[in-house]
Amino acid sequence: VGRSALEARDESGDRVLVGLAGEGRRAARAGYAVKDAAGTEVGIVTSGILSPTLGHPIALAYVEASQAEVDTELNADVRGKLLPMTVVDLPFYTRS
Repeated sequence: VGRSALEARDESGDRVLVGLAGEGRRAARAGYAVKDAAGTEVGIVTSGILSPTLGHPIALAYVEASQAEVDTELNADVRGKLLPMTVVDLPFYTRS
């Protein structure tokens, strides 16, 4: 069941889960759009918070596979204002 739909799926439209790190004190929250430099929507935030350990906002988001490379510059649409975010490796923090 569903095999034909999976086979017909366009691979370029697949989304992958990535970590995003921002600057400042405002965090992207679940449901906010993720946009590329041209302003095209390329994903959606699943969760976000201001990290007390790292001292900057972090978020998880599903973005198009073409935008999922580490160090890719994206923007989170936070209540109409675009905040710069960078794709980072997961996990965000590992204890040494």
